[in-house]
Amino acid sequence: ALLFRANYATAFRAPDMGYTFGGTSGFYTSGTDYYRCAVSEPGTPIADCTYNPVSIFGLHEGNHDLKSITAKSWGGGVVWSPTSDFNIKADYYHINISNEVQLQDLNTLLRTESACRLGQLDPASPTCIAALTQVVRAAADSPKPNVIQQVTVLPINVSRENVSGI
Repeated sequence: ALLFRANYATAFRAPDMGYTFGGTSGFYTSGTDYYRCAVSEPGTPIADCTYNPVSIFGLHEGNHDLKSITAKSWGGGVVWSPTSDFNIKADYYHINISNEVQLQDLNTLLRTESACRLGQLDPASPTCIAALTQVVRAAADSPKPNVIQQVTVLPINVSRENVSGI
């Protein structure tokens, strides 16, 4: 006997409640201050920069703008059973997950903020507006000019993941 089968499914799941409604919580970490490296030590490789690493106070809070996580899957297979004691199966599956949620990468945020301050990215772009809001620095005329005072990292929807297999 020869049998063909196929399936298709779509699932939606809301992000974890903590990612959406979580209150503000603080943490300490370290990271590279790309902006101060570029301004205070131009030409110095990042690995040798005085501001790599620096201690950073960070904040994490929920994000009400998260989209639901979506998963779509489909698959198919064939079974050949020439006798009751012998059969061969082959299956194929494909899963497409979009809007997964993860915390922003601190290093990427600091690189983006630096590029915005240095004019390498358009400071009026939504990306720069967000980065410049999330990385708070001391004033340029303060006793410790341009020191990172705090960084806020948010949970965000990331693009897409596809998985297929036989």
